[in-house]
Amino acid sequence: MGNEQQKVDGVIDTTGFPVPPAEQNLPAMWAEHVCDVGEGGGILEGLCFDRTGILWFVDCPHALIYRLDSADPAPKPEVAFKMPEGGLPSAVKIHKDGRLFITCVMSDRGPGIFVMSTEGAVLDCISAGERWVDDMVFLSDGNLLYTTLDGTMGAPTAGVYHVDVHTRETTCLASGMIATNGIALTPDERGLWMTEYGRGLLHFWELADDKRSISTCGSWVAYHFTGLEGPDSACIDADGNLYVAVCGQGRYLAFNSQGIPVRQYLIPGRELYQMDKSTHPQVRPGTDELWMCASDTRGGTGRMALYKEPALAGAYRNYQFQ
Repeated sequence: MGNEQQKVDGVIDTTGFPVPPAEQNLPAMWAEHVCDVGEGGGILEGLCFDRTGILWFVDCPHALIYRLDSADPAPKPEVAFKMPEGGLPSAVKIHKDGRLFITCVMSDRGPGIFVMSTEGAVLDCISAGERWVDDMVFLSDGNLLYTTLDGTMGAPTAGVYHVDVHTRETTCLASGMIATNGIALTPDERGLWMTEYGRGLLHFWELADDKRSISTCGSWVAYHFTGLEGPDSACIDADGNLYVAVCGQGRYLAFNSQGIPVRQYLIPGRELYQMDKSTHPQVRPGTDELWMCASDTRGGTGRMALYKEPALAGAYRNYQFQ
C-alpha cells in the first residue's frame, strides 16, 4: 500500500499542483496505482461497488460504463456497455435488487436518471426536467436524493432534490447554488453532506424526518476549498468519515464526522501536472480500501486510472446491501 508522504519543515515536499497552505500539514498519502483504464482521453467518474465486489464506473465524455473485478490481483477494466439514447453518464448507483441507476447530465430524453440492467438495457428513466442531474444517493426507503450541475454566478439554479421513486414526485430541498455535485448521507441518515462545486463549499444539512426538507437551524457550510476547480463526488465510511474528491488538483481529502479535514490522498502524476481530474472516491465493501479515480486532462498523456489506499474505517453498508 502507499506510504506517508515525506515533508520538509512541516510542509509537503512536492512539485506540480500546489497544495493550499491550510492543508499542507495534513497527513498525506500517495495513492497506490491499481490499473489504467481504456485508451485514455476521457474522464472517469461514478465509482460504485456491487454485492459481488464488481466495481462499476463511467467515462463521461465517451458515454462508456465500465466494470472491474476488485478481487482480482491484476484487475482488468472492461466496457460493460455504451450509454444509449445519447446519455452522458456522471455516476452509477446500485439498487438493492441489482438495477443500475445512472445519472446523466444530458441525453436524448434530456437530463435524468437511467434505470438499467447490468447488460445495458434501459428499464426506466426518471426525468429531471431541465436540471443537469449529476449524482445521487439512495435513502433506506428506496427513494433518492440527487444533485444538479447547472447554475452560474449570474443565475445560481443548482440544488438538491428528493424523488419518490413510486410516484415520481420531486421535492426541492434547497436551490440557489452553483453546480451541486457530491452527495452522501450520514450512517443514521439524519445528516446530508453535499459539495457545491462552483463555489468550492462543503455543506452539511440536518434532514427533517420526511427527508424532503432541512431542519430549522440545521444548515452549515462545513468547509471552504481553495483553488480551481472544486470539490467533486463524496462518500462515507462505516464510522461516518467523509471522503471528497478535489477535482483539478489530483488529490482527495478525508474529513471526520464533524467536517474537520484529517488526511489527504495524493494521486501519482500530480507532481508532473498530470492526473488532475480526481473525481470520485468509494470504500470497497468488506474492506478498508478507499478506491479513487483520476484522469489526465492537462498533462498531455490523456491517461485514466484507478487507485487505492487505506481509508480511516471500513465500508458503510448502505441501501444496496440491505
